[in-house]
This record gives sequence, structure tokens and C-alpha cells, in this order.
Amino acid sequence: MLDEGNWKFFGQLQEEEAVEVLRAVWDRQVATESMKQIEKQRCKLEYGAALRDQITCTERSKQVAYEDFLQEKKILDDVVRRIHDDDQRYSKMHSHSSLL
Repeated sequence: MLDEGNWKFFGQLQEEEAVEVLRAVWDRQVATESMKQIEKQRCKLEYGAALRDQITCTERSKQVAYEDFLQEKKILDDVVRRIHDDDQRYSKMHSHSSLL
């Protein structure tokens, strides 16, 4: 049989074990929450990187489209200039021939 002193010791031992168990549970919960926060932050960073990549790709596509537009505009401007030059030559030739 346990006397009163042993009961107190046994009670303290149980309290210490309970505190250790609670502390271990608490530590696991803190570690789990920390890992969740780290994972959440990692996901945010990945999402941000994906958005930046998408924006970069979109901007590059716009740049390529603009460069294509400028190239086509240059070709059209050259055609219009040639037509204008031909019209000017024709007008000069026609006005010279009518003077003679």
C-alpha cells in the first residue's frame, strides 16, 4: 500500500507526465501550423511567379504583335509611296505631253 507521501510523489509524477504529454502535443501543433504557414507562403510565391511569367509572356506576345504591325505598316507605306511616286511621274509625263 502507498502511504500519503508516496501518493503525493505518484501524483506529482503523473502531473509531470501530463505536462510533458501536453507540451509534446503543443509542440506538434505549433510545428504543424508552422509547416502549414510555410507551405501557404510557398504556394503564394509559386502563384506570384506563375503570374509574373504569364504577364511576361503576354507582354512579349504584345511586343511581337506590335513589331509585326510595324513591319506590315512599313510594307504598306512603301507601297503607298511607290503608288504616289508613280502617280507623280504619270502626272508630270501627262502634263509635259499635253504642252507639246
